[in-house]
Amino acid sequence: MKKSDIDQLKKLIYFDKQTLRNLFVNEKEKSISENILRWIRTGELVLLKRGTYTTKYWMDYFRGDQNFRFFISNSLWY
Repeated sequence: MKKSDIDQLKKLIYFDKQTLRNLFVNEKEKSISENILRWIRTGELVLLKRGTYTTKYWMDYFRGDQNFRFFISNSLWY
């Protein structure tokens, strides 16, 4: 996976590892895991909960928006 592949993820407010597997079917499990870790370290992805992520784009877009925080927390709860 390339860094440009993260643009596909900007359409999703949050996603999990299974979503990445479905998007990038030709990638190996290890490759997906390594890219997730790399993107978290560079700040492109934000870890919300174990196995659930969002992109920096959405965090910046909704910065300071209390409703976004409620939406994410309620989504993660279920």
